[in-house]
Amino acid sequence: MRFITESRTDETAYHYRIERDYQVIYYSATPQAAFPVTDALSNAIYDVQRIVATGSRLNALNYTQPMRTDTDKASTTNAGYATLGVLRITSRQSRTQQSYPLIQNVNSRFA
Repeated sequence: MRFITESRTDETAYHYRIERDYQVIYYSATPQAAFPVTDALSNAIYDVQRIVATGSRLNALNYTQPMRTDTDKASTTNAGYATLGVLRITSRQSRTQQSYPLIQNVNSRFA
């Protein structure tokens, strides 16, 4: 996985949204061998939808058709094809708010 981009968008006066894109590369010996793996990964992401530890949402996984590679990885692992995918993760972050001292007592007087 490799980090690609990040964008931040205001949602409310108290929160903003962070969208991050990550690149996923899967190597396979044949183009047909990549499809079951990318489908299984896509199904797993759509089933989970949330990373509990960070509260982030897994929004989408888009991937390309397998393409022929001429890298060192291909010669050492017999993986002649690569499939590129982009995983989008969204999280919401609250802005730092100023804190005020709490009211300790409230007294009332009636005349």
